[in-house]
Amino acid sequence: MSVGKNIKIFRINAGLKQKELAAKIGVNESYLSTIEGGKKEPSLSLLKKISLALGVPLSTFFWEDMENEDQNSSKTKLKRLLLQLTAEIKPS
Repeated sequence: MSVGKNIKIFRINAGLKQKELAAKIGVNESYLSTIEGGKKEPSLSLLKKISLALGVPLSTFFWEDMENEDQNSSKTKLKRLLLQLTAEIKPS
């Protein structure tokens, strides 16, 4: 499981650059990069900020590595559906 990779997937899905998300959550871009790269683990309070900024449930960051799952598994399909729904309900 990679919390950082999942954060990156949801950030990209939200259409945000690292710099934009970093500004929203009050950290510098290089720190966010180390989290997304798996070199550092974010604190729970930072994860809450990221969750709010991206508009996704906190628990989604703890899913197993989304990039390496079987593309046809029901769990992967459910994750993709959540990504789509998150993108559709985002305020303009």
